[in-house]
Amino acid sequence: MKRIVVLPDVQAPLEDGRMVRNWVNFVKDFKPDEIIGIGDTCDFTAPSRWNKDTKGEFENDVFEQAEYTKRKVLKPTREVFDGKFGILRSNHGDRPRDYLRKYAPALSKTEMFDEAKLLDYEGLEINDLGDFYDFTDGWTATHGHLGFSASRYAGGAAMAAARRIGKSVVMGHVHKLGLINESRGYKGSLQTLTGVEVGHFMDINKATYLKHGATNWQPGFTVLYVGSYGDVTPVLVPMASDGSFTVEGQRYGALKRGANGKFTQKVGS
Repeated sequence: MKRIVVLPDVQAPLEDGRMVRNWVNFVKDFKPDEIIGIGDTCDFTAPSRWNKDTKGEFENDVFEQAEYTKRKVLKPTREVFDGKFGILRSNHGDRPRDYLRKYAPALSKTEMFDEAKLLDYEGLEINDLGDFYDFTDGWTATHGHLGFSASRYAGGAAMAAARRIGKSVVMGHVHKLGLINESRGYKGSLQTLTGVEVGHFMDINKATYLKHGATNWQPGFTVLYVGSYGDVTPVLVPMASDGSFTVEGQRYGALKRGANGKFTQKVGS
């Protein structure tokens, strides 16, 4: 049995630090065979199209956010996990490069604004997984920004992508945590497709672009169990409001009341 842990959309520095810290401690304890980063690891706020011609275009620094993401997300992960780790291409990851190509094309041939360079994939031994990563037969992981249909239901966009591609899809981008199965065919030709949306680690209070501070997002992540025959069992891991969660009966990041009556965070309780 191969165990893959999916790092969902983090969008640092807009992340919920408790979620990230608890996830890192879980990885340390769980010892997965592989980590797949679904993309949007860093927000790269300044070069977004929403900030064009506003003060936000000048308020944030691409390099500063990249360093923050390495310090708070990628390096802590690498400190507890030295195995196979790759990250998919995503819309937020492409922001610096796309901004340069659009507004400074004479300088766009440099690779310095590619996500792999900004986040030091080489130094951290992280693989650039590109647009799609087939982690086993009949299954692929993708960020989800490449023109797939949207859905108000968790799992719906991934299911639409699975129908279009013809294989089961694990994706992020929509910040939902959901799973949908769909079977088609007859008898010996029966095929079941699965669409998995892997959740997010964002702090909604930091996402000031959200109307009324609310949206149909679900915090959490996903574990993929890949059997010896290539069969995949996706397990969705929802997170509580304090960033705690349960995997295989083990609670991570739960609050524990001490002798002084105050609550402290305990990992693996």
